[in-house]
Amino acid sequence: MEIILESITWSVFCSVFITLVLTLVMRSDHILRWCGTSFLITISVVCCVRLILPVKILPITKDILSKEILPPLYDAAYEVFGNLRGFELSFINIFKTIWFFGVLFLLERYLYNIRYFYRLLSLGKPQNDPTALKLLKQLQQELHMSCPIDLIEISGLASPAVITLGRKRILLPKKEYSSTELAFIFKHELYHLRYYDLCWKTLFQLLCILYWWNPVMPVFQKRFSELLELRVDQAVTKSLSSSERMSYMECLITCAKNSNIIIPPITVGICENNLKKTKQRLAMIYHGFYGKQKLLQCCIIVGITVIMFFFLPEPSIPFVDPTGTIVTIAPENAYFVEQNNQYNLYVNGKLFCTLATIPEDFKNLDIYRHPQQP
Repeated sequence: MEIILESITWSVFCSVFITLVLTLVMRSDHILRWCGTSFLITISVVCCVRLILPVKILPITKDILSKEILPPLYDAAYEVFGNLRGFELSFINIFKTIWFFGVLFLLERYLYNIRYFYRLLSLGKPQNDPTALKLLKQLQQELHMSCPIDLIEISGLASPAVITLGRKRILLPKKEYSSTELAFIFKHELYHLRYYDLCWKTLFQLLCILYWWNPVMPVFQKRFSELLELRVDQAVTKSLSSSERMSYMECLITCAKNSNIIIPPITVGICENNLKKTKQRLAMIYHGFYGKQKLLQCCIIVGITVIMFFFLPEPSIPFVDPTGTIVTIAPENAYFVEQNNQYNLYVNGKLFCTLATIPEDFKNLDIYRHPQQP
């Protein structure tokens, strides 16, 4: 496997496409219910893994050569137009430098927010209400979760949330909740723990830091976070009666009414202070979730995975032979034969030239050993 510009470009293109699809799907409650949250989350995770591993999987990857679009773009990116104290000035080198300092800046700010939140967390008070602790333990037993979980009350918190760095803790705003509301809040946060939602949320935040130059990434992260909340809503309300669903919806509205804006950077909360998204969640809960086309959805997921990982658009590189003829070198019409520690390049079945080493642009070609080669 190797990281090349083409694989990074393809990964970013896939993330842009998936983000546009998620945005369009989540505009329609009917399509969202048909797809189901698990299906959309799985596609998002596949795209996330592709962004984490922007590599070319050799020799499995199938190259899709572009003769008109990619070559001029890559030529412009790598063209050196100056030199600054030994540093070659090209668009790709300038971009790498800006990207590096941008990552450092955003990573420092992210770590600062984490430190700030932990200082805020240190001011919280353990919730020792026996009724709340008994209710939490009962719900843990229902969900077959035996890990210890602390209850912490924090002033200024926007909504109930859960944190898993260090000990698992459920965070509550300094506010009175009824036993019914506490039951819904605890169950909601326990499902976040069960689905490892905080791990996925942290991963997407780190991806946003690495791909800060891609304007689609914040939208992708936001859509993914909304899907996580919808999946938990689906799990909580799956076995509830109509009246119990209404009570759960009232609990969401109560949490959304909180006007505080302190949002922990490393937590997953029950509700955002966003009227539009709260309305969508309420509509999905009221009408119910479905997404029963499992076979079709699995086929779509497999197809998207294959396209993302095993196909790679690359520029078709022209090569000029000694007579001045321009020849296109591609895996379909060219290969190397190793002989006497040199590499004979064959194009269209004829010997084209002999090279001492294989250039980077031609490492995707097949290499054969000469019969007389020891």
